[in-house]
Amino acid sequence: MEGQVFLCTWQRSGTRYRVWVCNRPKLAAEDEVFDAADEALAGAICEATGDGESVREYDPPPPRKEQSGLLFRLRMISGQRRGLIENAAELFSADDCPQCKRERGERTGAELRLARLEPGGNGGYGRMHPAGTRGGFDGPRINFFSKEFVARLLPEERSQFQWRAVRSPARTKKRFVEIVSANFHIPFVSLSGVAATLWQRPTIVDSEKHRQVRCDTCGRTTLPLYWYWMSSLPGFYVNVADLPDPLPTCIGVGDNRSTPDLCFTDERWRELVRRPESRGLASTDVGVVAPSLVDPMPAVQSLAENAKRYPPSYP
Repeated sequence: MEGQVFLCTWQRSGTRYRVWVCNRPKLAAEDEVFDAADEALAGAICEATGDGESVREYDPPPPRKEQSGLLFRLRMISGQRRGLIENAAELFSADDCPQCKRERGERTGAELRLARLEPGGNGGYGRMHPAGTRGGFDGPRINFFSKEFVARLLPEERSQFQWRAVRSPARTKKRFVEIVSANFHIPFVSLSGVAATLWQRPTIVDSEKHRQVRCDTCGRTTLPLYWYWMSSLPGFYVNVADLPDPLPTCIGVGDNRSTPDLCFTDERWRELVRRPESRGLASTDVGVVAPSLVDPMPAVQSLAENAKRYPPSYP
């Protein structure tokens, strides 16, 4: 199985960083640049385990670069177990868009059923199509977490969300629940004057100006992912003005998808990351920025314009 989460740690000695897998300290690497050491560790993991798509979750968090307007970071959590959704047509109140294949409408009361589910870990996501058979964002993506992980949360944290049981394949021993809704569902924002990677059939890097991509059929827009190669800057951002005050230890975040993603404060995730109930879960930094850094009217291009300029590399 590829894409497994490896809990890792690091230390700095002089001018060099040493990184290693916590329960396999001989799986290690070092370099003068942390990101280069991490890449070397990924290679060592691949050679030792055959996992060429490993996810390294670091505790403590890796060294982080400063960014103007970035106030602090949250941690968006997801699992790596991939599931095949059996009843996608029942899950939302409207059919998927025939062009961009994204879900439309509200989440219904139907229980999520998985026809297949990869082994390992306390969380994952369900998709409509088997991995690799369709474009990366076709149809809904619904995250789920093990009942053991959810039970580890504080009562006030569990009460931030509405949970619903997931029906897993018959031979799956671990039981999972999905987040149906959140008391606070904070939208991602677009940044002013920052280039980004656009994830919307196809994936491209627009070095001229960050843009939203709008589907020509349903009109849905997708915010860019701020993805930096060999960099520790966040991949997503939220406006501090949108956050509740006081800030709970966990909230829902996400774009205009129908279901939220689970997000913790940095301090709270550090309390959970080494727990056995968190095995197989990984975090993505979400930057909290000042309102002055948010672009309230980002540039928009249509899906057709995007595809014409950047032809897809898959059928």
